Amino acid sequence: MALGTAVQTVSKFKSDSWEGRAKLFDCTVSVILLYASEVWGLRYCDSLEIVQSTYYKRLLALPQATNNAALRLGLGLVTRSCKYFIQSFQTRNRFHYTNSLNGPIKIPQTTSPSSHLPIRLSVEKKIAIAVYKLASCAEYRVIAKGFGVSKSTVCLCVHSFCKVLIENQVGKILSWPNALECERIASRFEQKFKLPNIIGVIDGTHVPIKPPQDGAADFRNRKGYSSIAVQAIVDDQYLFKNITARNPGCAHDASVLRGSSLYKNHNTLIPESHREIDGIYNASNEAMLFKLPYYIIGDAAYPLCNWIMKNYRDELTVARIVVEQAFGRLKGRWRILYKKSDLDVYNMPHVIISCGILHNFVEISKQRYNSSWDVERIHGESEYPQPEQMYNRQNSSSGHLMRDHICA
Repeated sequence: MALGTAVQTVSKFKSDSWEGRAKLFDCTVSVILLYASEVWGLRYCDSLEIVQSTYYKRLLALPQATNNAALRLGLGLVTRSCKYFIQSFQTRNRFHYTNSLNGPIKIPQTTSPSSHLPIRLSVEKKIAIAVYKLASCAEYRVIAKGFGVSKSTVCLCVHSFCKVLIENQVGKILSWPNALECERIASRFEQKFKLPNIIGVIDGTHVPIKPPQDGAADFRNRKGYSSIAVQAIVDDQYLFKNITARNPGCAHDASVLRGSSLYKNHNTLIPESHREIDGIYNASNEAMLFKLPYYIIGDAAYPLCNWIMKNYRDELTVARIVVEQAFGRLKGRWRILYKKSDLDVYNMPHVIISCGILHNFVEISKQRYNSSWDVERIHGESEYPQPEQMYNRQNSSSGHLMRDHICA
């Protein structure tokens, strides 16, 4: 009834404004259809799309057999579920948060690959499309259908968003701590875990990918699926301080570490510490003062040296939970990291780092983390389980000496 009334009203319009016709549908028909939607949620969105498509078909005098997806693409219509996502994005200030990351974010004008004409999308919609992809891992065709754009437009929005995010925020919201920050991080770690001078926890994870046509065997990990081996260092507040995401799944954690910028530049990245502790006892049964440098802690897959500690005291095992929880929260929010995406393998490193930046931002902004996301993540990860860690026997004498002083 509301649909027929809306069509009759539009037929009497003196204006040819297409926006006015679309707004009439939202103000009359949509209001009725979405009544009490906070109770029944979005379970019946497909039925709502049929009503929306019927309205525009009658408005344009199109046959009812006209393909709905083609209609939405031609008119640039956004499905109810995606419109709900955008409204939620706005209501909770997530667009404001994401936009402020780049102060403001400026995604380049995208063009159609076929016609080379500009695709006129608002920055808000481009960000919403990109965030929807990262958070849902929905296929390009599904997102294109939902937002009323082409698959190539979705692809361009995702890649442009990630590129701009990395260019603007690596070194800012995702950055290695300076001397003052290291001091604060070490103080918090010591309060929580009773271990001095820890400035981070290192660990790795595997992100499943669509295997490339060339070199697929290199990306196959020990569990038999294709992945990218990711290394990250996390502080005590679940914030990523360094991410390496360019190694194929066959790589061992130790080889990922050796190829990382952290390993190559640790002498300059890790600031000097003036902390002295009572170390091992000398022949006179007196504790020797030991100048303890800052260090990170890892599991058995990493070498023991004077800036990486492993395999001692129960407190270390407890402290390592920080990085496991950070990875869990990262993947819980950004589902593209635990599902096999239709993204090209060579674009995945940018996506992984972008998710790390967004993770840091929502953690700093104290956004609520829903525990139900963990249930979904654990179920999703069961399809792509993490490979077992291999023991690393590369241990330096300086690492052993430092560990002895800490354990004394």
